Amino acid sequence: MAPDVPEPPLSSSSKSFLKALSAATLSKGPIPTQLSDFYEAENELRRKYAAKEKVSDSYANLIPVFHSLVVASGADKTKSRQSTSFQGQYICPLKEGQRRPDGTDSFVQDGLVGFKRNWDIFTEGALQGVNWYSLLERKSDDRNNVFAIGGAVVVCASPLPEDVVKDGPQALRKHFHEGAFAAYQPFPTHC
Repeated sequence: MAPDVPEPPLSSSSKSFLKALSAATLSKGPIPTQLSDFYEAENELRRKYAAKEKVSDSYANLIPVFHSLVVASGADKTKSRQSTSFQGQYICPLKEGQRRPDGTDSFVQDGLVGFKRNWDIFTEGALQGVNWYSLLERKSDDRNNVFAIGGAVVVCASPLPEDVVKDGPQALRKHFHEGAFAAYQPFPTHC
């Protein structure tokens, strides 16, 4: 397991978003409506990136999901976003049993340590020993850092069923490679 890296600094837009998200409740109206300023800012950033325009802060609106402020603000917990005004507007609505209850984990148990454990098991250790990023120490010519995106990251960051966590690494491996995430398997597990 790689040593812990210091938390990257949050941009002012990210801090503002976390504050607004933690204050948003259904009793004040639909969550997207309460966060509309942030949606507009995100859409403007997307427009600029698509037009290849210069953006003043390349980290604007990026939030490291395992940052301590995410946990402190409660943004790492599931929060109901449904309100009567949005019911019936979903293309593929979740059944009640599929939706996570309010207050349950939105990310893997044990934060970054849990993610790294899952990543090592999911990738069968093929990427062990690589240098996990450190935004504070990164140099433009450093090619040792890893940037991973897509389904494999989502799989490793998703909360796991308690029985799988309790049963240990073999149960985790089976859950990743034979369970719901078998389609994301990054490397062949047999030859």
